[in-house]
Amino acid sequence: MDPAFERWRAAGGTWRVLNGAGAAEVRVELRTCDGGEPMGVLAVADAATCAFLAEHPEGPAD
Repeated sequence: MDPAFERWRAAGGTWRVLNGAGAAEVRVELRTCDGGEPMGVLAVADAATCAFLAEHPEGPAD
């Protein structure tokens, strides 16, 4: 898993995938845990993280 995305998840942050599934690089909007307010965008190329995000385009996911 991408370390920055994993830290965001572990801290309770939410997310929303911005580009379509199957992309070599996935852009993820990082959102606050308490209101879903956008905080930034993360570009992820790690294969395991991209696969996870294809299954969970919005989170949190269990």
